[in-house]
Amino acid sequence: SLAALAAVAGFGLAAPAFADTFADYSATDSSSNIKWTDAAGTGTLTAFPAGGAEIYFSFLLPSLSAFKNLQADFTITGVSTNPATGTSFLTEGGIGGTFNFTYDGPNKVLDGIHLNTGDSLLSGTFANAALTGPNGGQSGAVLGDANSLGPITYANSKFITYDPTGNKSIGIEMTSIINPLHIAADGQIGSFKAVSTGSFSSGILGTGGGGTPEPATWALMLIGVGGIGAMARRQSKAALAT
Repeated sequence: SLAALAAVAGFGLAAPAFADTFADYSATDSSSNIKWTDAAGTGTLTAFPAGGAEIYFSFLLPSLSAFKNLQADFTITGVSTNPATGTSFLTEGGIGGTFNFTYDGPNKVLDGIHLNTGDSLLSGTFANAALTGPNGGQSGAVLGDANSLGPITYANSKFITYDPTGNKSIGIEMTSIINPLHIAADGQIGSFKAVSTGSFSSGILGTGGGGTPEPATWALMLIGVGGIGAMARRQSKAALAT
């Protein structure tokens, strides 16, 4: 599991209590959908094929419960020039890049939200993530955590507004690694392909499906409640006067 890999690699992945695991993705079949390429001292993480891997994307928040197993294209570009460390368990850190999940199903409306072909379901950036896994193994992970590794950002969308101050983490779990994990001649983890799944965590300010209101929304609600209270008091005074 991601937690076990993180523990063995020597860094934490668990987000604090105020962060929600708000989305995940799964593979559509047993074909490789992610690729690590080591060339001339530079490791590059990309989706496979590079133009976009077909996956199933799901929002996990109750207010977005209708948005499950959506057809989507996954793209990612992460680059590292760091050497790998470890013997029985390998880690290559310093991976920074971007990712995006784009809806590619038919146009439809879910819980009052228009979901259109080409909508970005989730996109963001990450820095200083780590590729890690057992030496010679066929499983591993790419782990990012804003508290312990490096900054992560998510772009707000029609679906979710993210808390810019809360912790964020990403975890991409890889199985069925073709060309088991190893250190190449240039000192980096060698090239491979794998089947990936992943999960994403963040503090959430609001959702398109009616989640926690944003601060401005709270303010408007409080003004409205205050107005209702004032009206009720005026009516009560008028009744007493009568």
